[in-house]
Amino acid sequence: MQARESETKRKRVSALQPTGDSHPGNLNRECPVTAQVAADFLHLDPKTLLRRARHGELPAHPVTDGQRRRWLFYLSELSSWLQTRINSYCHPCPNIKGDQ
Repeated sequence: MQARESETKRKRVSALQPTGDSHPGNLNRECPVTAQVAADFLHLDPKTLLRRARHGELPAHPVTDGQRRRWLFYLSELSSWLQTRINSYCHPCPNIKGDQ
């Protein structure tokens, strides 16, 4: 039972993976994720995510391999995009001393 659990854990893919290069600067390079993973991250339906990607409404990277386009996403870009869309008028930040 434990062997099966450890095998399952190894199969999970993280967005941050070493690239295989021995250079220390390449250890935290972000890997792109599929539309399904990105949709789960944003709590959207994958079809909605792909439609928004086609219309340029969110950060996405098309990859062509013939007639169809595949879309890849970076979770860091999606996170930044999501943070820019937060409406903070409901809970404005308090004034900090010196900002008055």
